[in-house]
Amino acid sequence: MGSNTYAKALAVLNPETNPLETANALSIEGRFHHLAGRHGKAIELLERAADLVAPTAAADTVSTFAAPMISNVYAYLAGGYQHSGLFDDADRWARRTIEFGVAHNIQFAQALGYEFLGEDAVHKGEYQKGLEYAAHELEIVEKLHSRERRAWTYLVSSLCSLHSGDLETAEKEFREGIALAESVGEVRVAALMKGNYAVLQASRGRFDEALQTALENFEQAEASGLLYSRFEGHRCLAEVRRQRGELDEAEAVCVSAFDLVSKTESRVSRLWLGPLFIGILLEWAKTAATAGNVEESEAKRAKAKDLLLRYQKLVADCQSPGFSREAERLATLIDS
Repeated sequence: MGSNTYAKALAVLNPETNPLETANALSIEGRFHHLAGRHGKAIELLERAADLVAPTAAADTVSTFAAPMISNVYAYLAGGYQHSGLFDDADRWARRTIEFGVAHNIQFAQALGYEFLGEDAVHKGEYQKGLEYAAHELEIVEKLHSRERRAWTYLVSSLCSLHSGDLETAEKEFREGIALAESVGEVRVAALMKGNYAVLQASRGRFDEALQTALENFEQAEASGLLYSRFEGHRCLAEVRRQRGELDEAEAVCVSAFDLVSKTESRVSRLWLGPLFIGILLEWAKTAATAGNVEESEAKRAKAKDLLLRYQKLVADCQSPGFSREAERLATLIDS
């Protein structure tokens, strides 16, 4: 069923007499908008849903229908704010999900909340916190005996290990996580880990393996049609190309990734793409200057400066200490 189906349902549902049913329809329609990169509209619909479920969430007990639905409303809001680059706001809804789960002994809700706290920590550059959240999520997931939820715990632990420089642990987490995700059919988390595993392989000097992994993941992500999976497929392939010294190919993939997300409200994608794209252009400028091609070097550096100005404005509108530091680092590089 498409979003139009739920829009029609909303036209006949009465939020006063059918608050939970209305909230459910709103949350599903909001999820469609989120997956399409229309995060503002998604947040608008999901906050309406959150208002409708608030009395039920505050009650002493909740029904088997209401429990997972309310958990998803709160978690989807965390996701909407996360992809808007508003990670502190995303954390607020992630904690709300956990609190709801604790109040009603819903372990699924608690696990979801910690998952989003962990992902937000990755985006904020707070990798130690991310590992702590992943450990909390794992404790809960082991009680749930859910292999699907277990697959998602590997995403945060592997990324935090990768970005904090613990490549040995990252390798283990990626390998185990990808194998589990693929075995249970969790294609989204498998794709998110597989692209970043290719980056890890390149970082460890296994360049041919890295390219093969990145290309396989790129094709699978494109076939999925999922916006963020497709973006990550592009970004990770560009990073592998960069580490292989294939700057032409790396820049071309960055341009394609930029085109993909420029039509959306996905700030989180642009936050990750900016430093990579600018860094590639600066490497190009240095390579061209060394080869005596002054005109090309100046053109690449000018393009990098233009992208940095836009990136600095983006970072100013978001909530990420990590990417704020990246913007400062890039400004220093360009000026040097």
